[in-house]
Amino acid sequence: MDHQGFAQLLGNYGEFIGAIAVVVTLLYLARQINQNSMALDTANERASSALVHEGNVFYAQVFSQLACDAELASIYQRALAKESLDATERVRFIAFVNTYLAYMEDVYFQSKGQLIAEFTRIKGEEIVGQFYPYWGELMKTETVREWWTHGGSAQFVPDFVLAVNDVLAKQGEDITLE
Repeated sequence: MDHQGFAQLLGNYGEFIGAIAVVVTLLYLARQINQNSMALDTANERASSALVHEGNVFYAQVFSQLACDAELASIYQRALAKESLDATERVRFIAFVNTYLAYMEDVYFQSKGQLIAEFTRIKGEEIVGQFYPYWGELMKTETVREWWTHGGSAQFVPDFVLAVNDVLAKQGEDITLE
């Protein structure tokens, strides 16, 4: 075999080995992508679970105020019964409602961003509408209605406020922000 034939043979072996190296590299990369995808899925499941847990903790904190404070529970009951509240009671009731709406705003944005668990496919305004039977009763109180329309709503993100006001309008509740 002459020098040129030997060089040709080495070139052919090099191309063959190079082709095998490309295939091995592609198999390795496919395996790495698959592992990364599985790790990402696991991380997403854990993050979603953590968000649900944090939401539940927030919800429990909101309502534990009523469970642990008899005076606040009395104020709450009287406000929903449309009884008059003194200035201090109004502040306490508004603080409770503000905390509840903060919880609801959190759920609103988690659902809108598809961050909460897959079992809840409702998003944004839809989830605000689902909560309406409860928060709608709060909004019907004179104390909350006055607070919401005279600047209380400014404590929340405008997108959430629009969703709340849209649901109120659909329910026939006239809310005019000042």
